[in-house]
Amino acid sequence: QAGDEDDDREWAHRRDALHSCMEGLTDRARTLLSDVYWSRRSCEELAAVHGRRADALRMAISRLRRKLKDCIERRLRERGEQ
Repeated sequence: QAGDEDDDREWAHRRDALHSCMEGLTDRARTLLSDVYWSRRSCEELAAVHGRRADALRMAISRLRRKLKDCIERRLRERGEQ
């Protein structure tokens, strides 16, 4: 059970870091990520909605994922958990 509690605590810290890092993004970036993960639309459909080419949208998503990953890892390191 102690292991489960440690896992739960670690996931809670990761979730908190994600929320904090998401708040640091622009509204446009947050909207894009929300659309990508929750809308169930194709990349081509989302590109049209966001006024971008599909390849440019894919690159923007890739950059946002990397930015979030780096931010989360930095926040966890600051807590001494990474």
